[in-house]
Amino acid sequence: MSPENLLLSLPSIVITLSVIIGGLFVFRRAYVKQLGELQERVINAYKEQDESQQKELKRLRREIMAMRAAFKQLGMEIEINGTAITLIDSHQAKRKRIIQIPDAEEDEEN
Repeated sequence: MSPENLLLSLPSIVITLSVIIGGLFVFRRAYVKQLGELQERVINAYKEQDESQQKELKRLRREIMAMRAAFKQLGMEIEINGTAITLIDSHQAKRKRIIQIPDAEEDEEN
């Protein structure tokens, strides 16, 4: 290879390497940006799910309080211990009714 050809090919090699390195930086920046946007969407989805579950929890707690008040007016008491729910009739001292409620996970397995 003659020195003149080497001088002509050297700038083209430098330009080619510069374009490749620049392309890698651009690709990395776009990848990081896309990853950040994905993280934001996932975080927002989890926040929405949490808010929804908090509202549902408040609703269920109010419903339980209403049920307890209604049973109390009927002279009955509710005791909850794990999966066992006991209804106690205060009009009849010896009368207890125990209801077993299976876990939702057990229902899904069957």
